[in-house]
Amino acid sequence: MSAVDDDGQAYLVHAYAGSRAGIKHRLRVCPMAPDGSRLLGEGKIVFHEPEKHPTLEGPKFLKKDGWYYILAPAGGVETGWQVALRSKNIYGLTRLKLFWPRAAPASTDRIKARW
Repeated sequence: MSAVDDDGQAYLVHAYAGSRAGIKHRLRVCPMAPDGSRLLGEGKIVFHEPEKHPTLEGPKFLKKDGWYYILAPAGGVETGWQVALRSKNIYGLTRLKLFWPRAAPASTDRIKARW
């Protein structure tokens, strides 16, 4: 998912598809053209903790009140959790918080119903 910063610079955050890339536990932030037409460099891996978070997918990117956030599901559908990363530096997402840690399928269904 992409985000545009206050200065007009656009960024893309992505995870890797394990079946194609052989990697499934990293998040990368890359600068991109403001119109989204191309990446402007390799970017940087901003999160990589395979022992604690063996699978990450579908990250969402946002900025609010000067903080950058990445939200990403982790751990798989049946037993997964949400990872929330936060930082004042777009490439330094170091503050970590977990939501719905290892939720059982029944409790996950209740969470979806409330949304």
